[in-house]
Amino acid sequence: SASSGPWPTPGAQDHTLDFGELDGERTPRVEAIAAAFARTGFDGRASDAILQAMWEKWVLIATLASLTTLMRAPVGDIVQAGAEEIGLTLLQDCSRIAAHNGHPPGAPTLARTHATLTAGDSGRHSVCDPAMGLADRF
Repeated sequence: SASSGPWPTPGAQDHTLDFGELDGERTPRVEAIAAAFARTGFDGRASDAILQAMWEKWVLIATLASLTTLMRAPVGDIVQAGAEEIGLTLLQDCSRIAAHNGHPPGAPTLARTHATLTAGDSGRHSVCDPAMGLADRF
């Protein structure tokens, strides 16, 4: 989410979905979606800054996918091998791309991503892990 970041603190469970109009307007459609989520108990939050939330999620996904694909290992293994600087450099690069497009990631998002990239127990699978069923596609 835009306020708390697009992913949980490492080890936490968070299944929140931010949604909204690209222009940030609170339309009847957004209100209807919010009402539907409220009835289900699913944590959906209407956002007036959905593009920011989308870019912050992109920074996370692009950073982690690039790292684990290039290194062919989960984040924890990369950190334990002493190569966490690669992930941090990718985070800087992805953050610059988001900023260039008018959506620099906020400090909470950067802090959570940094924590994920430096946690020795972070991540059980890489994008190329056979357990994920993707290794044969690369």
